[in-house]
Amino acid sequence: MVLVFGFALLFSAAAVLLCGGIRDFISDAKPKRLYAGIAVLVVLLECAQTACFLKFRDGRFCVVIWILSMLLLLSATILFKKCCFHVREIIAYLNEFPECKETAGSLFVGFINFGTSLPPRGISKAHKTYRNGMRSFTKLRLPRPDENMARIQNLFRASRIVTALLVGIFAAWGLQVPLFAVLVALTNP
Repeated sequence: MVLVFGFALLFSAAAVLLCGGIRDFISDAKPKRLYAGIAVLVVLLECAQTACFLKFRDGRFCVVIWILSMLLLLSATILFKKCCFHVREIIAYLNEFPECKETAGSLFVGFINFGTSLPPRGISKAHKTYRNGMRSFTKLRLPRPDENMARIQNLFRASRIVTALLVGIFAAWGLQVPLFAVLVALTNP
């Protein structure tokens, strides 16, 4: 009973922090509550994994976390592809305003190198500049309200949210290996 109450309390805290963090991040790109919610979610997943292992003596919950991480990876890739598709529109919009020239320039460097397709994996100077331009576009206050640009900016922010959730799920997945080793050592005399 105490275990169920603890899980309910952890799940409530994770839900409140994640929902509030997502709302804050979408409105003004402040990620503090979002990251706190992801940390509580990782703790919740590890507690659920421990309880599942102690009750059933196997790793069934690993499959749930693995499927969740693969779905998040797929959605992160799709959202990032949609973001890359709109880069030309963003550059044209940002070039109208002198205070946005730096962001437009970094996006233009990425557009010259990669076009509207996904950049290849790896780390290059152009790729880093492109990512920084996308990150600064998510934090940018749009000088002139434009419904289409606000929608595209929210798409960029959603991509960053899914990526942050994916990192949290991968952390929970990676923490399962030492957790299994400790639990097996403790349960076998």
